[in-house]
Amino acid sequence: MATNLLLGNKTATNPLLGDKKRKTSKVNLLCFLLYLLCVGDVTSGFSILKDRIPNGDKVPNPCDRTEVWQGVGHQAREGRGLTNPFGLAFKKNNFVWDKTFCMLDSDGDGATNGRELGDPLCLWKVGTSPVFEPYGHPGICEPWNSPFCRKQNANWLHCTTLPVDCEYIGLPGVLNMQIRIPETVVPAQEISYRCVNLEFPADRDYHVIADTAFVNNSNILHHMTLQACSPEVTPASLAHPLGQVYPCEMMAEPVNCPEIMAGWSQSIGGNCHPREAGYKIGRTGSRYAVLQVAWTNPTKAVGQRDSSGILLFYTANLRPFNIGMITVGTNSLALPHGERGFDVEAKCHTECTRKQLLSSIYLLNGYNHMHYAGTEMRIAMKKFRETQEQTLTRDIVYDYHNPIIHQLPSPVEIKPGDEIFTSCSYNTMTRNTTTFYGRTPFDEMCLGMFSYYPAERLSPRHCLSEGDLPQCLLTDQRAVIDRCPVVTFPSSPEANAIIQLLKENCVSFRCNRECVNVVKTIRMNPCFMGRVKDYMITQLEKIHGLDSITRLQSCDVEIAREQGFCSTPVGQARCFCSDPPMKRTL
Repeated sequence: MATNLLLGNKTATNPLLGDKKRKTSKVNLLCFLLYLLCVGDVTSGFSILKDRIPNGDKVPNPCDRTEVWQGVGHQAREGRGLTNPFGLAFKKNNFVWDKTFCMLDSDGDGATNGRELGDPLCLWKVGTSPVFEPYGHPGICEPWNSPFCRKQNANWLHCTTLPVDCEYIGLPGVLNMQIRIPETVVPAQEISYRCVNLEFPADRDYHVIADTAFVNNSNILHHMTLQACSPEVTPASLAHPLGQVYPCEMMAEPVNCPEIMAGWSQSIGGNCHPREAGYKIGRTGSRYAVLQVAWTNPTKAVGQRDSSGILLFYTANLRPFNIGMITVGTNSLALPHGERGFDVEAKCHTECTRKQLLSSIYLLNGYNHMHYAGTEMRIAMKKFRETQEQTLTRDIVYDYHNPIIHQLPSPVEIKPGDEIFTSCSYNTMTRNTTTFYGRTPFDEMCLGMFSYYPAERLSPRHCLSEGDLPQCLLTDQRAVIDRCPVVTFPSSPEANAIIQLLKENCVSFRCNRECVNVVKTIRMNPCFMGRVKDYMITQLEKIHGLDSITRLQSCDVEIAREQGFCSTPVGQARCFCSDPPMKRTL
């Protein structure tokens, strides 16, 4: 009977139903249909909304970036429950992706909705494929474990640290050791770093095959790193004695102990190395390490103590390959002050991977490193003779105090000839002077560090660039870049003859007629053209002095004007040139 009541037409034939019953039947039918419609909307609505934003089905879970956040506009990953800031803003915009909504920063973390969803230029249209992959979650402030983002996410986001789960750590012969900081009083300040230098077992060689953390004071512990020292390092070469706790900054002992062997934060519970590789410690491996702990004490409470550390699993049953660390990026920086978005590009060039790699290596995880002026960083790789880039690491909102170790879903193969690109963006609006490369937080860096194996297939274990030039060639006496012998030229007889010509025909800071033709002739030399020019001028200055360079540049404005690179003089014969940008009063 209940079924008949919901079938509409059939109920009309029932003599027991009067007009009132028929109306009730129709109301029931309408309610049922509305119920079905609502259920259908609940089950399919999320997939429909995913199609209305770029990469709606690929947005990573900030707690575990190997997972996808199914309901981008909701607080729950499964797309249930309350709406998050992005979902509220999208609803207010009538569920329309347009430039205005794309340029919003719904979660308040400094990155627009478009940048986080892979549409930074706001060009995506419904039904088309996004140009870029998503790099963040537009409804969740990231990095989620920073003090600012914890407040911004209003405490509704609860990421849990996953325990290490390596099936082989329970096998016979697997040992473990605690690497911990001695119990220490936490300073009454918002952020502080403390380090301690420690010693590994050295009776024989071992492989570290996994790591996790033990947290002594979860109220203040923010993150930890363990940096392995080079095998040749001795206690005497370290800046601090073994076992002594000392104040430090991020990347303590970068020269002696450059390799990040293990790291922990609230989003990283532990690490399992591939079955075929491990970090070598002991007799012929790393014998010493630096443990760094970072504490956050926003209330500046007095009397907090901590003795947290990292638990290493290691074995004497050595695996086939050793794990090492490769550094990419640049160690040549000069950032102008007063810039809101100054970008630096660096590259591990094809020439360098051919020169330094014996054969393929496999990247396991990566870590981006800038300082206080850094705002965004990305590292990507490109296969030889291919055009498609693969993003390896991306911090769309970089925070010096919240380092992220990016676990790659699977090892990424790098072959000789492949290239690795590093992009760093900086904000220097609060600075009054140029910022250079350096170790202090107020200097800057643009470096990426990747663990990889086999360690022995790469030498040296860094692949950097200086400007547009591959650094691996700048120490090679035989290197020729763009027809210029970059290493030997500055001290060559040819360079000495050029310097002599400048002394005989040019004057510093004043352009003589006879100097113009001399400089024009010099500029036809390949070492004074293209991407090698600025580097060569720097090297000539080191060997021949600044006076030679001021003579070489004394007629820049006149030559630029003659060649049509200058605009009409403004004011007191001031010339603005575009190749490269120059300004000089005549």
